[in-house]
Amino acid sequence: MTLLARVIVALGQCAQLSCLGPTERMWTLETLRIVMPPWKSSGGEKESGGPSCSSRAMTMVSTIDLFKGLPDLLIRQYDYEEPILRTGGQISYSSFFKTIVALSCDLTLDQHPSIVESYCWTWFKKYCAASRVMNAMLRRTRLPSVFCKDVRKKIGEMCEGEKDLNKSEDSIWIHEDHKVFRQQEDEQLLAWLCRRQEDWTLTWGGTGTIYGWGHNHRGQLGGVEGAKVKVPTPCHGLSSLRPVQVVGGEQTLFAVTAEGRIYASGYGAGGRLGIGGVESVTNPTLLISIQHVFMKKVAVNSGGKHCLALSADGDVYCWGEGDDGKLGLGNKR
Repeated sequence: MTLLARVIVALGQCAQLSCLGPTERMWTLETLRIVMPPWKSSGGEKESGGPSCSSRAMTMVSTIDLFKGLPDLLIRQYDYEEPILRTGGQISYSSFFKTIVALSCDLTLDQHPSIVESYCWTWFKKYCAASRVMNAMLRRTRLPSVFCKDVRKKIGEMCEGEKDLNKSEDSIWIHEDHKVFRQQEDEQLLAWLCRRQEDWTLTWGGTGTIYGWGHNHRGQLGGVEGAKVKVPTPCHGLSSLRPVQVVGGEQTLFAVTAEGRIYASGYGAGGRLGIGGVESVTNPTLLISIQHVFMKKVAVNSGGKHCLALSADGDVYCWGEGDDGKLGLGNKR
């Protein structure tokens, strides 16, 4: 066992000592991230060739040592901080949590069998995937194969039938080539994404305007004026959100954006809009209570009295009138 391996083992054990204060544990975790062997890449192999014997030994020892308590520590901290973040008690995760998440990613904890097969670790696996893509872009190494497959699949759906899609999985497509897209180009793309997010939420066919017509006495057309709209009229407030889904019930309207947020307008009796009250609103209004959860789609009761929403993590949220137990919460409220 090398000296570095012994240091990693000692730091790993110290990080789990409850007798240490938060400051000391943070220092231990941060130091551990610094001294961890750098050979691991997104695919679990050394970036040039295979891992050396000393690297394999250090990784094996450190992984065995840290895996003992790290998963439990990580999930406990997540379960503690996530509800606070959702309710607005804090605006971001703690530095301690961020550090142990980053350390767990460095140790490829997401590839551990107990985590791969568990649904409650979806958030962590997404973080690891994003982190490895970022590291590949910063170090100009090959992007993770799983990420490339997902992007290629999306491109294939949008450009079905083009000859350029018939490349083998081993080949590097132009958007994956760091010689074509250098760090300067990547920085420009990210700056564009941050400043003009609306440009990145459009469909492949370009911009689009949403039109509405019919009864509007409760404001259920998302900002269109008039109690009765007899001809298709642009819903500018709704169109500006660039929704990926628009669905309505009786006197209500819901929109899901590409960022996973839900907006509602219309009749608010019984809490059916999910905005935290029973008032009616005439313009699309954000559901603040679940704004930190990435939502994929919404289903509305045909009478508009209650709704269900599916998150990207597979969780189902419900709101509205719950008489006869229709919300599935085990009560009739």
